[in-house]
Amino acid sequence: MQAKIKSEKVLIRGQKFRKLVAFEGIAKRSELPVEYLPDFNWSDYPGPEFALSDDGLSLRAMLPRECGLPAQDVRDNLIYTGAEFLSIGKSLPEQDFQALLKWLRICGARLAKINKRLAAENAGWAGEEEHAI
Repeated sequence: MQAKIKSEKVLIRGQKFRKLVAFEGIAKRSELPVEYLPDFNWSDYPGPEFALSDDGLSLRAMLPRECGLPAQDVRDNLIYTGAEFLSIGKSLPEQDFQALLKWLRICGARLAKINKRLAAENAGWAGEEEHAI
């Protein structure tokens, strides 16, 4: 299933914003491969990542600082952004929304590459075995 974000175009004080309405086809952290989303560690950053929160109402992302999105935490060249900015009902300025889409596509391509390799590596790994002891 393709990941999707549904938004509503709104004007706030004459400025273009996107109100986040729904997230579809985005995996929760517990559903993603460990290689894509390892235990949270700023120093071992493997690449851009995002996941749906457990309640399904917000996104969490760790991205390079140059992504231009608002951050909840910044360290070195990385930002962490999440529920404070990326929750259902929140409105993002249009330029932030477009930056979000760009980086989510980059994250999605990275995840697809990992999933394809893991599928090949794990092909045939199924079924039951009986072991004499």
